[in-house]
Amino acid sequence: MDTEYAPAYARLGAIAFQKGELVEARNHPRRAIEMDPDFTTAHYQLGWIYRQSGQFQQAIQSIERCCAPSDQIPPQPVVRWPCFTGTGLPLG
Repeated sequence: MDTEYAPAYARLGAIAFQKGELVEARNHPRRAIEMDPDFTTAHYQLGWIYRQSGQFQQAIQSIERCCAPSDQIPPQPVVRWPCFTGTGLPLG
């Protein structure tokens, strides 16, 4: 698959998200990830869409996928991030 179109799908997802069209917003970054599985922007975007939809476990998985720590940065549990406060998930 041609990965050069992955950013376009991510942008379409962002537009759909801004319009409140969560199903379309979720489908576009998924398509971008199919084209380029390492496209971190799409993983991050998908995580926020899942977060807004109340799908917290999927949100964590997507955001962790985009924010995999490098050798120089110690890992931080994603559920400690402010965006997961109040979700009922264990913080730690």
